This record gives sequence, C-alpha cells and structure tokens, in this order.
Amino acid sequence: MKITTFASEKLGRAVLATLAALLPTAALAQVPARPGGAPTATQPGAGTRPAALGATEALRGRTIEEVRIVGNRTLSAAVIRNVIRTREGDKFDPTTVDEDYQRVYALRKFSNVEPKVEPTATGVIVVFQVSEQPR
Repeated sequence: MKITTFASEKLGRAVLATLAALLPTAALAQVPARPGGAPTATQPGAGTRPAALGATEALRGRTIEEVRIVGNRTLSAAVIRNVIRTREGDKFDPTTVDEDYQRVYALRKFSNVEPKVEPTATGVIVVFQVSEQPR
C-alpha cells in the first residue's frame, strides 16, 4: 500500500502543471524551419497566413454572407466544410476562423491553407484557399 503525503501530492501537481505548460512550447521549438526562421511548406503556418486575420477584429460580429473553399481538386468541399465551424449566417469570429484553419490543415491533405476574410457592405465573406499535397 502506497502512502503519499500532502507535500508530495502538491509537488506532483506542480510538476504536472509545469510539464503541461511546456509541452506546446517544446513541440513548437522542435519544428524545423527554413533559414531565417520561416516555417517550411509542410507545417501549419506555411505560406502566408493573411495578416488580415490578425487585423479582422474590427469585423468581429458582422454576418458571414458566404464561406468559400477554393483550390481543392481531389478532396470535396463537403469534406472541408465538415471540419470547419464557420457557417453562413453566423457572426464572424476571427478565433473560430483560425481554429478552422488548423482543423483543415490537420486533414493532412494540403501543403498550404490560407484563411481570408473579405469585407462586404453588409458582412464578410470567409475564404479558405487550399493547395493540395502533390501526389
């Protein structure tokens, strides 16, 4: 029978919390990059993630008029739409679009995924520009 003391439990929790906080950072630190620190073409962040997503906070809350999937050839738009949460008629949320970008890239079918936001007179159009992996 193992007896643990309050102090050892507290230390164990502190160690686990520290490890949990460091894991995402450690994983990112191990991703190879091109010279100059730019991401390679096969990892998330490859290509140019539009600066517009960082600057779209002003568009938050506007109505999403359309969600477009552009550049897919072999994988249907329905498969891509199945993993994204951004929907026509919803209010625009840059965080959701960024999470959608990550989910589409996680399909591992694309060498590049670029989310774009196009403001319109009454809302926004969200575009996911994809480039499929070469066969």
